[in-house]
Amino acid sequence: EKAQALMRTADQFNRDCRFYPMNALWMEAALDRFWLSLGSQERVSQRLQAAGIYAAGVHPTDDIPYLRETQYLTFLRWLLARGEFAAALDLAKRMLQKAKADGRILRAVELLVLQSLAYQGKKDISAAESTLAEAVSLAQPEGYQRVFLDEGERVGRLLYLVKSKPNAAGYARELLDAFGPDY
Repeated sequence: EKAQALMRTADQFNRDCRFYPMNALWMEAALDRFWLSLGSQERVSQRLQAAGIYAAGVHPTDDIPYLRETQYLTFLRWLLARGEFAAALDLAKRMLQKAKADGRILRAVELLVLQSLAYQGKKDISAAESTLAEAVSLAQPEGYQRVFLDEGERVGRLLYLVKSKPNAAGYARELLDAFGPDY
């Protein structure tokens, strides 16, 4: 309840103040992730529609500008929450291609993690495992952990499978340790 009250305050503060546009988008993305974690898909849907990212039943196919990428990440997470795994995969692949082309490794890792969750949702565990192994391999040199931990238990279960992959085994074990003793 306290977290919800603080997030509502942050949301109001974001609307009342004139932040630099990118900061406002980051704040909105954090709020949307919070609402999705609570199962409030409708609130996120309204914000996506207001931003012009999503119209009922119509998924965007246009180019994704860098400055709006956080909104599309929210859309991707919203698709995952709704169980629209094929649409989530399509969007993740488009965004991943651009992130890799631009050399943005952290974003590529994040998109691979989300893509692995979409494969998991489609019950394609082999693809989920290999996609997450790629994310682990890319994350290891920089020590990226938060991107895995923030996605929670579903990623933890997949990491358990990935720890046997030769190119990701050591770091997957380290990530599992960061998840805690239940893994």
